[in-house]
Amino acid sequence: MNPSDATCKICSERQAAEGQQHCCKTCQLTNGEAHHHDCDLQWEKDQADEAINFGRTKKNAEGAEKIHDRMLLAEGAVCDLDVTETKKKAWQKLKIAMRIDEESMRQYNSKSLVMGIVKVGFLAVIVGCELDLYAFIMSWPGYWKMQDAHNLIQGIPVQVWGTTVNFTVIKLLLLVGPFGYATAVIMYKMYFEESLQDDRPQQERGYAKSGRATIKLELYHFTPLLRYFLLIKDTEPRDIEGLFRVNALSTFTLGTAQMVCILFHLCVLKKEYTIFVRVGIFTQCWNLAVTLLYFLTPLSAKMMAATSVDNLKHNVEQNMIETQKDVLDAVDKYSRYPSSATLKKKTDLASRIDIEIALLGGLATEKDYKSKVVSELSKYEVDIKVEALSCLRRIQYLKFAQIGQ
Repeated sequence: MNPSDATCKICSERQAAEGQQHCCKTCQLTNGEAHHHDCDLQWEKDQADEAINFGRTKKNAEGAEKIHDRMLLAEGAVCDLDVTETKKKAWQKLKIAMRIDEESMRQYNSKSLVMGIVKVGFLAVIVGCELDLYAFIMSWPGYWKMQDAHNLIQGIPVQVWGTTVNFTVIKLLLLVGPFGYATAVIMYKMYFEESLQDDRPQQERGYAKSGRATIKLELYHFTPLLRYFLLIKDTEPRDIEGLFRVNALSTFTLGTAQMVCILFHLCVLKKEYTIFVRVGIFTQCWNLAVTLLYFLTPLSAKMMAATSVDNLKHNVEQNMIETQKDVLDAVDKYSRYPSSATLKKKTDLASRIDIEIALLGGLATEKDYKSKVVSELSKYEVDIKVEALSCLRRIQYLKFAQIGQ
């Protein structure tokens, strides 16, 4: 039925509005004078169906749009992951080029552990020096009054303040040992004062013709109890060399006297092992081992190098902590107060880190540090670059510690 066929006013209006036929037979049979109620119900039903279809179409469109957005996000995430993996692989190659990869750092970690063990040797030398003197003082009265009922040890009768004393080789050594120790200390102090006058001519000569630098030893290097001061003061290389020399002096003076007295006590007089004899044997074995290590191995040089690098190590670690703080502070200020000034501070800090990494890592020289290598470093996150810079600085002071070993 066309719109012109409609005879009902209501149906005509609906046809004109919707472009559809909503007429009923009642309308046709009565020549438009009557209108069936079912026509209105059908009209309302059609309107509801159209609204439902329209809603479904709209929801389908919105759902399709969301699905599309999610697909784009998923594709973007996959692309970001690919970029991250690519950057990660490129960074690993850079680390290998700079020799700060995991394998290289494991080798440097082992060197660092060796340095720590070498520094512990400093405590062993202090203990040896103290034990040697303590053992000598504790055993001195026993050796001096050693009973020799059968006169197995030859001696010379000497009158001392009206008393006859059988002056044996044991008593001689008990006097010569401390006297030789004290004499050597006094002579060294006098020699050191004289050597200071020759320092300037020696400094004017080249390293090939210069003599060995004189080690200045203080009273706390030679004196028991005062040596404990070395445990709390900042250790210097001369403390290491000085203690090894003092230990050698103690071994050849006080130690020799103790060893001879122990031999007479055990082998000649056939006396039993007393606690002082046991302590004396232990201390002499300890100090003799330290003395042999000093003269036969580069242990002293390693310990001096480890001590020298301590200051550099401390400065490096403190500076890296400050650098990390500066990075966090720059990011914090830029995030709260974004401006050209805060951005410049953040960029300058990152650029300084890039340049130092390129120079220390051997990626660039002083002439071309602004090359493509430095610009490539700027693409990486600042936190991994700070970590890389820490590793590079650590390698430098570990290499410094190995000089002369």
